[in-house]
Amino acid sequence: MESPRNIQSKPNIIVVGNGAIGRSDSGQRLINKHTGQFLLDLKSRGLKVTFADWRSAESTAKPLLNFDLGDHGIEYIEVRTRGLPQRLFALVRLLLRLRSYDFIYIFFPGRLGQIVGLLSAVLQHKFGLYVRGEQFSRTGVDGLLVRRAAFSTTVSPALEEILTANGAQAVSVIRPMIDFSLDDLSRKPYAAREKIRFLYVGRLEERKGVNELIAAFTLLRNRGLDFIELRLVGSGPLQSHSAIGTDTGVTCVGQIDETDQLSREYRDADAFIFASRDEGFPRVVIEAMIHSLPVFARLVGGMSGYLTDGLNCVGLPASPTGIADCIDEWIQKEDVLNQLSNASFETARSILSSKQKHDELVFDGVNTTLGISK
Repeated sequence: MESPRNIQSKPNIIVVGNGAIGRSDSGQRLINKHTGQFLLDLKSRGLKVTFADWRSAESTAKPLLNFDLGDHGIEYIEVRTRGLPQRLFALVRLLLRLRSYDFIYIFFPGRLGQIVGLLSAVLQHKFGLYVRGEQFSRTGVDGLLVRRAAFSTTVSPALEEILTANGAQAVSVIRPMIDFSLDDLSRKPYAAREKIRFLYVGRLEERKGVNELIAAFTLLRNRGLDFIELRLVGSGPLQSHSAIGTDTGVTCVGQIDETDQLSREYRDADAFIFASRDEGFPRVVIEAMIHSLPVFARLVGGMSGYLTDGLNCVGLPASPTGIADCIDEWIQKEDVLNQLSNASFETARSILSSKQKHDELVFDGVNTTLGISK
């Protein structure tokens, strides 16, 4: 499907998300602030930008949806999720509108992006992928989209290797989309204290391994290691877990959106822990490394692209007992943890100084694909 109009120097692109557009009680349309900033950055480079995603089934915005599309002048398309006739109508309307865009950029994997990408591939419309994790099929529709995309971006060198091995073209790894920069790098040597605080930041749900973390720290408390604490920052179904409380050594402070307040959480922690069952490369890990925290993490998905067990992190097993044993062993190695603290700092500095911003890579990729001189 060739573009129906001559492409001018200001390309018109649509970005297809893989989450949802939330709705506040006052009618605001809300998305994640990092995605929102990415859209603003694309606009500042001269692109005409529209955002499309499923409409949230909830009338109240979720905590992580905190960027108002309307206030920032971002055009958007909502696709209904309730009612089969309404959903089909919204999908058909979106697919018909694709002809008016010069380029389609898809957050991947995701069902809406899969539908849009398949039509684009079949009709030979130009599109690119932002691959956020490894949970996609190497065959079928997903495999077709990976091979047909004009260019792809991703969050980790490990995912870059997977994409390249499966026929992707022009793959680039982005600089993490976070609120911190090189100016925020803080070298803080590890030093054991009377109380040792492990910090987790992220969604409080089973997929993120939060159940295993809570169980592991309960085991440590039962072993008499009551000087080791777990502090949870985030929101989700497990926020009201019965084992959370000051007497268990596991506390939860809820969602934190303010950058300064979140930075204080990192500064007050002694180590960072992340036991997610599948990941691309989570923003919170690089944020912890910016603050020189030793990182304890399960090396799944794209994590191994930047993290190596014993070099700049402690690799975690999957079970609560294994996690507890690992912490029990490593927490006594102060010299090694200090080395891991330094390694975190150096890893964060290398990533932030060597990788291009997401919007810059997409801007260059769109112009190259469309044959537009910058």
